[in-house]
Amino acid sequence: MVVTKIDVSSPSQSKQVIAQLSDCLASYNKRILRLRTADDIITASAKQPNETEVPVISVSSVSGVGIELLKNLLFLLPPRLNSIESQRLEQVS
Repeated sequence: MVVTKIDVSSPSQSKQVIAQLSDCLASYNKRILRLRTADDIITASAKQPNETEVPVISVSSVSGVGIELLKNLLFLLPPRLNSIESQRLEQVS
């Protein structure tokens, strides 16, 4: 998940948004994995896909905060399988 417009929100508003996200995800037995550094990105990409953790990055398109982290995460994530590839994998398992 990407939390946007952090340049126009106060730190307390950002914390409130993250808390609301956390509560919402908890109802689906999932938890937030905050990504704040390049090391966090590497750790998250190594764990993917993970059924219980949802990576969250805060960004601002105005100031550019978090944009490089988001690009790095997207670059490191494995490609998504199409339906034919998924069916093949299910047959093999």
